[in-house]
Amino acid sequence: MYKIKLLIKKIITMCAVTIVIGSSISCSSTADKVLKGNDVRPLLWELKNGDRSIYIAGSIHIAPGDIYPLDDSFYQAIENSDHFVLEADASLTTTPEFQKFIIETSLLPDNDDLANYVDENHRRQITEILTPYNMTFEHIRIFKPWMVSAVISDYKTKEFGYSSENGVDIHLQAVADEMGLDTMYLESAESQILLRDSYPKEYQIAELISTIDNVNTFGDYYENLISAWKLGDTKRIKNIIDESLLLSKGDEFLDLLFYQRNKNWLEAIEGFLETNDNYFIVVGAGHLVGDGSLINLLKDKEYDVNRL
Repeated sequence: MYKIKLLIKKIITMCAVTIVIGSSISCSSTADKVLKGNDVRPLLWELKNGDRSIYIAGSIHIAPGDIYPLDDSFYQAIENSDHFVLEADASLTTTPEFQKFIIETSLLPDNDDLANYVDENHRRQITEILTPYNMTFEHIRIFKPWMVSAVISDYKTKEFGYSSENGVDIHLQAVADEMGLDTMYLESAESQILLRDSYPKEYQIAELISTIDNVNTFGDYYENLISAWKLGDTKRIKNIIDESLLLSKGDEFLDLLFYQRNKNWLEAIEGFLETNDNYFIVVGAGHLVGDGSLINLLKDKEYDVNRL
């Protein structure tokens, strides 16, 4: 039992930030037409309200370390702001209390087993994936499918040179901290864990199977996504994210993960507009592209929001 507790602590410590701000992916290699030259634009918008501004930036939560520095417009917008706003407080993942919360949420009931949801072939593949980390399926079978997907995604993306520690939001928060801005949050870190846990079991199983089957395409997926993000190619970003998520879950999941949360965040932004301060908001790029995006919700309400 003691060894199991140590293993659980190791997994949670290594993957907690990814679990909170990242998302497990069901990858396929996407090669869309890319923008070039003068079409390149940062994924950054400005919402004007008289002489006040709310800047909204799109982040790639899991990224390589060689994409920095970013376009100057990001740093200038932060310098013009009074407050820095993130989706959730990822720093809580280092606290024993929050790690305990993740453990309690991610463990299967005592009478359940991951083997009930994955066949022998996929159990063997899980062992092959985790062997370099001194783990096997036997160590991970106590977790719910969504947690196993997150663990596999975290380990494998790091092998390809991508990590949450290099995420755009983490980088920009460090810049904001240096400038002395206070940090605010659109939702709680606990709510992001509970969102993961609320996925219907069939979604969780489909996500895990797809993650296992496509584990060797993670590098291609992030290379394509980072390329599209650097170019500010919103259509390509939308296509890449939709393809990866629809592969395993479907439209209802996109609504749960993106569109419902966008509506909640719209209310928070309208609250910011009632103050006399400037804000810099950074959220996942997937929230800012497509018909149900946060940007389109603002435009639908006839707010003065423009791409920088």
